[in-house]
Amino acid sequence: MLFSASALLAAAAFVGEAAAHGYVPFIRINGTTLPGWDVTKDGYTNPQPLRIVRATKADSGFVSNPTSGEITCSIGNSKLPPGPITASVAAGGTVTAVWNTWPTGHYGPIIDYIAKCPSSGCSSWKADSGSPWIKIGQKTYNGEWPSDTLAKNGFTHDIKIPKNLASGDYVRTPSSLI
Repeated sequence: MLFSASALLAAAAFVGEAAAHGYVPFIRINGTTLPGWDVTKDGYTNPQPLRIVRATKADSGFVSNPTSGEITCSIGNSKLPPGPITASVAAGGTVTAVWNTWPTGHYGPIIDYIAKCPSSGCSSWKADSGSPWIKIGQKTYNGEWPSDTLAKNGFTHDIKIPKNLASGDYVRTPSSLI
């Protein structure tokens, strides 16, 4: 997901949603539902449709090696286009990621990260080298695993955008570590 922030406004464009057993076909921002990447059809459509979420592989985004560059939203696959759509989100606002599914019994936390893009923008930036990512949110075990809460809540996950987000464009990703 990509954010562009000003003093009172953070613009968000979801350029990637990393998940171990699902993908994000929709994002809800400011009451509007925006199309994410649909692994069942978007990769087979020509030309590929514009989405707010970067494309994920047809295996629902599973990344077996968490130290690989592919952990950054399947960006390691050069055949996948970036997510060119952006959206505005007020600083301190909430963005909802809507997964297609999540298997119960696959326990783990949900952690949200954000990375400020270079001055050239986010559309082709991979964010897969160095240490550009900072954690902006984390849900861990609190009597129930967040992964099970995700399934019980219709596969939705709310992400709080930091109130003090510096001006600029950002990529944001939630990760489910299972």
